[in-house]
Amino acid sequence: PSGKRELLALYEISDMPVKRHRQIKSTANPFDPSYESYFEARLKATMLESIQGYSRLRNLWLRQGGQCPVCHLPVNATTGWQLRHIVPKSEGGLDNIGNLAMLHPACHHTAKHQGISVMKPALMWSY
Repeated sequence: PSGKRELLALYEISDMPVKRHRQIKSTANPFDPSYESYFEARLKATMLESIQGYSRLRNLWLRQGGQCPVCHLPVNATTGWQLRHIVPKSEGGLDNIGNLAMLHPACHHTAKHQGISVMKPALMWSY
């Protein structure tokens, strides 16, 4: 608008890293309960690769108060965590925050193999 000529540098396309799509196992079926852990791990990895996914994970962690809904101990990078669908995808569950819970790896294993249903605590908002 000032009438001055400006030199613009275009973005070099060669500077952009190539992002490959993660291939799904040919035998994996999202409606088969035996592949539930595979798809949960895949979802976690995908969410960690983007700002939007990382934001969703942070919001999920905040909604849970930073605690595992099974043992009620803190969940963090040191303790490790895995995603768990509250309503399994094989039963029509979705990948949204309302249907996901962050559990410790041991709690995830226990919930899966002992058939423990995971319930998230009620949302607590402070103003």
